[in-house]
Amino acid sequence: MAKRPFTLMEILLVVALIGLTFGAISFQFPKALRKETFEQGVDQVKTRIALAQELMLNYQTDVVLKFSYDDEKKGMRCFIQATKPLSDKLKRSVNRNQLIKGIEEVAFEDSGALEVDLHFDGTLGATPRGRLVLKGHNREAILTLKGFPSHILRGDHVAEESQATYPEEIISFI
Repeated sequence: MAKRPFTLMEILLVVALIGLTFGAISFQFPKALRKETFEQGVDQVKTRIALAQELMLNYQTDVVLKFSYDDEKKGMRCFIQATKPLSDKLKRSVNRNQLIKGIEEVAFEDSGALEVDLHFDGTLGATPRGRLVLKGHNREAILTLKGFPSHILRGDHVAEESQATYPEEIISFI
C-alpha cells in the first residue's frame, strides 16, 4: 500500500497554524522584555544602594546616591559620590555601570520623580529611612529602606523595633 502525498490544503493549514503560533508569541515578547528589563533595573538599584551602604561603613564617609533621568539614553543614571576622597580606581569601579534601563521615575518619600538624592551618614552609620518607589513602563516597585545598615526589602514593609540591629540607645541617638 503506497502512502499518498500531502495535499496543498494540508500544507497550507500547517503553515497557517505555525504562523498563528509565532504571531501570538511575537505580541507577548515585547511585554515580557519590558518586564524583564524593569526587574533587572530594580535589582541594579538594590545593588547600588547596598554598595553605597558598604562604602559608608567601610570608609566611614558620607555617601550620596544620586538618581537622575537621562533623556538621551532613556534610562536612570545612578551615581555614587563620597565626601572622603577615594582612589581613582575605586571611583571608576563604583560608578562604572551607572545607567539603569527600565526605570523611568524614582521617588523617595515625597521627593522627586526624575532626580532623587539618598544620603548615607558615615559618622553615625545611618542610611536613609523610607520608601523608594521605582517606576517603569506600567510597572512599579517599592524598596523599603530601614534607616540603618540592613538588607533592602522589596515591598512596603514597616520596620518594627524588634527588627533593629542596633541597641535602643544608639537608635534613639540617630
